[in-house]
Amino acid sequence: QYNRGVAYDRVAKPRDALKALRISQKLNSDRAATQYYIGRSLFKNRQTAEAISALTEASAMKDVPYAVFLDRAFAQFETGAYQMVAPDVRSFVVASEWQMDASCRAAAVAVLATRFQGSEAGTILSEALEQADQSVWSYQLIRYLDGQTTIEELMISAETPSQQTWARAYAGLNLAVNGEWETAKGHLKWVKDKGSKQLSEYVIAVSGLEYIKKNKP
Repeated sequence: QYNRGVAYDRVAKPRDALKALRISQKLNSDRAATQYYIGRSLFKNRQTAEAISALTEASAMKDVPYAVFLDRAFAQFETGAYQMVAPDVRSFVVASEWQMDASCRAAAVAVLATRFQGSEAGTILSEALEQADQSVWSYQLIRYLDGQTTIEELMISAETPSQQTWARAYAGLNLAVNGEWETAKGHLKWVKDKGSKQLSEYVIAVSGLEYIKKNKP
């Protein structure tokens, strides 16, 4: 059941994943990975408060994947608890030593969370620029958020469906926080209509559309 649940998670079927994972949990309640994937699936099913609770429980368990901190950061962002994003991102990038493709995505969501609070993201952005693996595609997100590349250059660099989803999600959210509502909406709507639904950025892009609807003058 665990393997089935993980497989469902990877093809963006969170309800099916939850069903299988909860059966697995009953059979082996102390397995940290099961609790972690339950949290992921709850988040992708937009049961975000429950996801945060599940991921928090997982984070206290032995041998939990350190990706739990990144997933909880995304969930905190989706709820608008922007001040809670950076601590989880910090835990993730320290554990990953900045050497994972996801490390740049983690830094990117922390930068946006800081900007949504009305501040500029100095420390995490500068650390990412200096310490992250520059050979991975997601480093382009850091360069874009630092103003080193244009949004057009970011879009051209995104070749795979995942890269296109990441590029438009982060660009759209960055435009939204700067009040460029219509352009932001176009990118975020693209993610909603055509993006890779198995990615966490799909969820925060959809929440970005709701943010625009609520805050656009």
